[in-house]
Amino acid sequence: MNRKRFIRPKITFFMMAYNSENYIAETIRSVLNQTEPNIQLLIRNNGSTDNTEKICRQFQKKDKRIIYLHNQVNMLSDEGKHYPDRSFWPTHFAGEYVSMIDSDDLLAPQFTKEMYQAAKSIDADIAIAGTTMFEDKSKRIMTQRIPPSIIAKDMRFLAESFSELYGSLRPVWGKIYRTEFFEQFYDFAWNKPEWMSNGMDTYASLGYLMSCQRLVALNKSLHFYRMRQQSAFQAKKVDTYRIKAGEILYDRGFACIEKLQISTFQNKQYLASVYWGHQLDLLQLLDQTTEMTTKEKLNFIETLVNEPMIGELLTNQSNFQTIYERIKQSLQTIFTNKDCVEAEQYPNHFLNRLYHITQQSEQQQNQLSGMILLSVVADEKNGQRFGWQLLEKYKKILSAGIKQMLLLPDEKKKALLNDPVKLREFILQIDQNQKVQELELFLQQALEAEEIEQAIASLNAISAISPLNVMSLYFRIYFAYLAGDIAFARLIACAAKVFWPEHSEIKQIYKDIWNNTQN
Repeated sequence: MNRKRFIRPKITFFMMAYNSENYIAETIRSVLNQTEPNIQLLIRNNGSTDNTEKICRQFQKKDKRIIYLHNQVNMLSDEGKHYPDRSFWPTHFAGEYVSMIDSDDLLAPQFTKEMYQAAKSIDADIAIAGTTMFEDKSKRIMTQRIPPSIIAKDMRFLAESFSELYGSLRPVWGKIYRTEFFEQFYDFAWNKPEWMSNGMDTYASLGYLMSCQRLVALNKSLHFYRMRQQSAFQAKKVDTYRIKAGEILYDRGFACIEKLQISTFQNKQYLASVYWGHQLDLLQLLDQTTEMTTKEKLNFIETLVNEPMIGELLTNQSNFQTIYERIKQSLQTIFTNKDCVEAEQYPNHFLNRLYHITQQSEQQQNQLSGMILLSVVADEKNGQRFGWQLLEKYKKILSAGIKQMLLLPDEKKKALLNDPVKLREFILQIDQNQKVQELELFLQQALEAEEIEQAIASLNAISAISPLNVMSLYFRIYFAYLAGDIAFARLIACAAKVFWPEHSEIKQIYKDIWNNTQN
């Protein structure tokens, strides 16, 4: 008996679709209308509540190359398997190669033909093409990610092209994977931390690259990505777990270049720059969101600057300057937003004090500014001592004691910054002198005589020499409060509390200033 011989599809395309009724028909056509017709399309309708199912089933009736699957809940199969668990997909892909495509993306008609031919030429595990990103409504091209032309039978060949290739590695679409290779390393590639969703594709792509033996890349765009999420980004909260995702991807990239034996200085530096770009993008999203309170945004930045990897990379001055300037911009956005509660509501947050310093002109800066900046660096919530680099920049406004502290070896300096009381004693040992003792006496006499102008003059003179002097700090808070300058009184009280946490009068005036001015 004659049986029709099974012809294996060249590529199995698979997509997930969720409420894609406005786009999925165009996407399906771009797959079915390939110049190479020997393909398969697997669609999983991922809990859609619109007409996505109806559209998919209409196409399935007309074209036997389509396999349609359906689950009731987004990202969860009816059998209880979560994406990206391998069992979320069918047990077997028929094609020689597999390719993932989003339900609103498009393929060039020659995608299958050119990618398949390139891959088969060296029996590649992975073939990569470029992507053109276009704006949904206008169809205007926004940007492109085009890889260099690569034919690599030895992955060490990527040492010089890794940084150029990386942009095309970040998504899983725009590629084909040899099916047996894709299956063999699926669990390794997709075995991400459970909490990680953003950056998941990059994590998987780097996992596959780490396991790859042969790779080709075409120096042309064969995939089209529809950009339609900008407005949605502006409305979402930016979760702090996305900060950690940057470190996870950095570690994954580093493991990849180590495994492929392409761990050059340039590639390490490139991965660090990708890490910075990730964090800077998060700060931009933070600026745009309309669903986070001032406190939530400050806590997000606090989490960012307290990441151990941030602290490690900020030892490089240019890295610090980049992130510092961006954080300044975010703080400016937070505190000048018309919907933001007044900045004095958050004086106990070290970022508020940092913001205060950034708003001062050079003429406004004085030794008291240096004390506030030091309180930022030494704050217990500022675990990575973010901003210590600024102490060098602001050296001319620092007291003699603070300047002497900066001359200490890094280990001793760090130990003092981690213990504000010991830091205070070290600085006061240098700043407190005979002149300060005389000024303290003048201040006391002026206060007893109720000569306010002379008292303030004495305060200013003490602060210029010894900004951590507890007597001047106390009365500076007191006079600011009497004058109705509540924001400044709170600012100084919070800075003073960093260095004098055990001092009863500082503790009491801090409490009084806060309680008596709380809205």
